[in-house]
Amino acid sequence: MSLNKAEKLNREVLELVDKFNYASNIYHYVRQAVRGFEWFQEYLNKDEFACWVWLHCLTKLKQPKQFVELGAAFGNSTISIATAMPKDSRLISVDIGGIQPTWGNLDQYYPSLLPIWGNDLDLKIYPKNIDLKKTDIWYIDSEHTAEHFQKELDLYSPFFKKGAIVACDDIHFNDMFSTWEKIPYEKCDNSFPCHTKTGFGVFVV
Repeated sequence: MSLNKAEKLNREVLELVDKFNYASNIYHYVRQAVRGFEWFQEYLNKDEFACWVWLHCLTKLKQPKQFVELGAAFGNSTISIATAMPKDSRLISVDIGGIQPTWGNLDQYYPSLLPIWGNDLDLKIYPKNIDLKKTDIWYIDSEHTAEHFQKELDLYSPFFKKGAIVACDDIHFNDMFSTWEKIPYEKCDNSFPCHTKTGFGVFVV
């Protein structure tokens, strides 16, 4: 059976994942870039860490000029992506904020990173010089409900250019899979090995 675009992409990324050196990559970057992340070591070789490695390898493979991350939380996925971003690129990371130490001082270490505080359903949070239509890769990892997920897809799909890659975390969490199933693009449920507990998926526009 032939693979669709998203399945082929996942296979290419997993080839890099197989060669990934855990000890000398993400953990190293987290230790030098973020304070108070001693607990991060607990995630090594665990389910939570796998999706970050996948994102890192996707970024390394595709070398995007612009990457938009919706939902940053502690900034772990942000680091994973930033460490693989090419020079003269831009990583736009959006988070609504709260008690979590989102980003820390990451933008001091990764010049490509543009942190944005605000609700990702409000397009007014983006600086006027940002052209979302130029985004090569998107990562949706925000509120983790079907309603919010659908609103994000409705709001941002007009900005999805042909060939854009959209990764989605937690597609089997809460009721999000009902929204995932309706996505009209070629997609791949790669929850294994990326995030076996709550799901992970990618689609290609």
